Amino acid sequence: MLAVLKALTLTGDRVQLLRSSEELAAIKDRGEYEQSLDVLESMIRDAWALALGRLAESIINYDLKKDLTEIAAELNSKRAASWLTEIEELRGALEVNLNRKIASDGLMMKMASA
Repeated sequence: MLAVLKALTLTGDRVQLLRSSEELAAIKDRGEYEQSLDVLESMIRDAWALALGRLAESIINYDLKKDLTEIAAELNSKRAASWLTEIEELRGALEVNLNRKIASDGLMMKMASA
């Protein structure tokens, strides 16, 4: 999921986003899929917190502090909030058995355009 945030903020690499989408969609177990979304959400929240000036020691993914700090330097609140909204909307769509491949692709492209 770190590759997703780097592609969204640092490199603009849409090919990486599609690769990440394929990896996400390839997860067969729904619980694991949702857990991957949880990880992505936690990284977004951490980067957002760092962008707002919170201490690195207060973030959940402290082991990724260096990368998240770089991402935070390029992140604004509007964008972070939009990404979290997109993930929550995807979670809602999954409740009605949405195709994970299509949903994952859509999520990455929506996040890229936010």
